[in-house]
Amino acid sequence: MVGRPDLVLELWSDLGEMLPRALATLGAEQGLALRSAPQAIGPQQLEPVQSESKIRYGLMADGPVPAQVVVGVLPWRWAPQPARVQTPDGDVDLVDDPACVALLRACWLMPRPGVAGVVVGPGFFARRGPDSVAANLSRLGLRVINVHTLDRGAFRPAAARGRLLLVLGHNP
Repeated sequence: MVGRPDLVLELWSDLGEMLPRALATLGAEQGLALRSAPQAIGPQQLEPVQSESKIRYGLMADGPVPAQVVVGVLPWRWAPQPARVQTPDGDVDLVDDPACVALLRACWLMPRPGVAGVVVGPGFFARRGPDSVAANLSRLGLRVINVHTLDRGAFRPAAARGRLLLVLGHNP
């Protein structure tokens, strides 16, 4: 069980903006919203962050940071690409959607106990090869806690047919 987190990380915040609600619900101290591209970050968000502001902004290209809670909406790409995730036990070679690999890295960085609640497409589970992210979750100390099908229109702008709410955590 995750208590009150110090930091909530939102991946691809320009696709769903879940962070403000997550901060309010969880009572978190700070949030980091990672966006797809610099143009997705408004000029006011590039200014130094005011001390009373709970949300900082950054870019997905800079990579995730350790956060006890990860939320977000994965972009719906499908083209698998080779990727390597470095772990203390050695490198893990993957062939999957870069968005799935980025999610895996964010979850792998979560301190224990940590939880991720992200909206994904069915491609997360459809790619079942031995080098897919889904096939390597347990190898990297992660597990699927829950998967919930989202009703069409339940989550805007990203809920349409085939959207899933995926909850990931560390292996016990």
